[in-house]
Amino acid sequence: MRIEWPLIYKWNIEMAVYTCNDMVHDCRARRPEGWRHFIAEYLPFCRAVILHYLPERGDDPNSLPALMAIFSRSGCTVFEVSGIATEREFLLGLRDMVIEQFAPRVQNRPAPEPALLTGVPALERQIGWLEAMGYDEHASARMLNLDHKTVAAVRAKLNAALQGAGLSCIVLPAAGPGCASARTLADYSDGRLVWQTRQKVERHLCECWRCVDLFCRLRESDFLMSRRQPLKPAEVENIYEAMDIKPPPAGFWRKVFSAGWS
Repeated sequence: MRIEWPLIYKWNIEMAVYTCNDMVHDCRARRPEGWRHFIAEYLPFCRAVILHYLPERGDDPNSLPALMAIFSRSGCTVFEVSGIATEREFLLGLRDMVIEQFAPRVQNRPAPEPALLTGVPALERQIGWLEAMGYDEHASARMLNLDHKTVAAVRAKLNAALQGAGLSCIVLPAAGPGCASARTLADYSDGRLVWQTRQKVERHLCECWRCVDLFCRLRESDFLMSRRQPLKPAEVENIYEAMDIKPPPAGFWRKVFSAGWS
């Protein structure tokens, strides 16, 4: 039988690419492949969030199983996305849900006084906001692609302007007129906006703390995702057992090498 190349190409694409959106739909449908992917790729991200905001809970063996019990409930909001969600949008929802469960104090602080920072450029606002989120100058520099000395200088300038009042880190109310979406801010972060739209976003970031917060949470999610550490095999086995999920079937080459050579 002759197999046409387009069919082979289509088969390879379908077999090789498993997107975040595919995983969301599989988890919503209670399919084990979705949960296995979530546990392998995104549960370590959840631990990274916990380690930053609540480091004393980082080594708690019950923290991740407790999260999985919440995530696996029917109707969990993090999986009830409308339309096609990007990975970044999914990570934002996941990050906020983890903080809500383990560190609600992070989202319940008073807003900064707007008059104290009138006229401060967007980048300097982002530097100050990341400091309020608990990141040191080196981590903030990596998130914003800056030199850490520049970050330190801007922090000193902002602290002097605030006269020791400090900034706060809160999840602000719903978007207002002119606010950018998470997808638009992600495109701004990656340099994918045309210059007219980029200028509009930058002007808005000089005025809107809600969008500064959203932008910084996007950068934070990218940063924590890149620094996540895989779970230990024993941790994965315990979660599989608690959720009654079978381990993934061994691939062909794993079977070959595990059998040894005769």
